[in-house]
Parts: sequence; C-alpha cells; structure tokens
Amino acid sequence: MAGGELDPPLPERLELGGSGSSAQHLASTARVHTSWWHDLPMPAGFGFPAGFGAGIVATLVAVAAGATRHPDWLVVALVLVVTAVATVSTAPAALGTAATSWCLLDVFLLGRHGQLVFTMAAGLDAVILTLVALGGPAVAATVRTMWKASSCERGRLDARRARRR
Repeated sequence: MAGGELDPPLPERLELGGSGSSAQHLASTARVHTSWWHDLPMPAGFGFPAGFGAGIVATLVAVAAGATRHPDWLVVALVLVVTAVATVSTAPAALGTAATSWCLLDVFLLGRHGQLVFTMAAGLDAVILTLVALGGPAVAATVRTMWKASSCERGRLDARRARRR
C-alpha cells in the first residue's frame, strides 16, 4: 500500500462485461465505504462556526430553562457542545469552541452584566471545557483509526472470499 494508507488504492478503470476478472479485481482493490467515520474530521473552517452557533443555542436554551439558578446545567450543555465538535472536527475547532463557550458561560451566566468575570468557578469551567476539547479529538482519532483498520481488514477478507469463488 502506497503512502502508508490503510485503504487499498482504487482501480484506474473498470471494464464492463467480459469474463468477470474485472469484478474480482474491483472487489480486491476497491475502498470500503461502510461508515460515516470515513470522511471525518470536519475541517476547522466548518467545525468552529458550527460549535459557536451550537454554543449560542445551548446558552439560550439553558438560560430559558433556568440555568441562572443552576449554573451547572449550562456547563453540562456546553460540555456536550464541545464534545460534539471535538468528535467530528479538529482540535483547533474544538479549542475555539471551548473558548467561545467559556465566554458565553462567563458573560451571560456568571457575570450577568455582560462582562467577563474571573472567579474560581469560571477558572474551573475553563479547565473542564479545555480538557474536553483536547481529549475529544484524541479519542475520535483513535476510534477512526481503529474503524479504518477494521474496514480495511473486512475489505481484504471480502476480496479473499471473492477470489475463492
């Protein structure tokens, strides 16, 4: 396999008809597209704006649901947003989402006057969001790598079965 890729290369052309050797060649060299994990991660240019928008929505919903009396609700909602972005996008997008989520939490819930406040609670929330932003891409990359390796192995097994027929 060239370039250290896990997936075998695609055939240059597919001949239609014939003795069936083209179909066997295709089965032995075609990429296995079995999951949505294949094309991830989402570029940071899309991941960060999506996370920023989701953070705004989460903040609005949490404040409307009474998060001003229970600040942990908004922390949980924003952790879910950062986790989602960290899972489907890149580390810079996740870190950007964590930073803007912390600002939303600090300005609209802890500060309550539209100003950043620097308290122990705000610092703890910043640490939590940063750890989630850093841990999410690492876990997602590991799962993607394992998934691609298992997909490649399934493709090899299918190719062996096709050759035996």
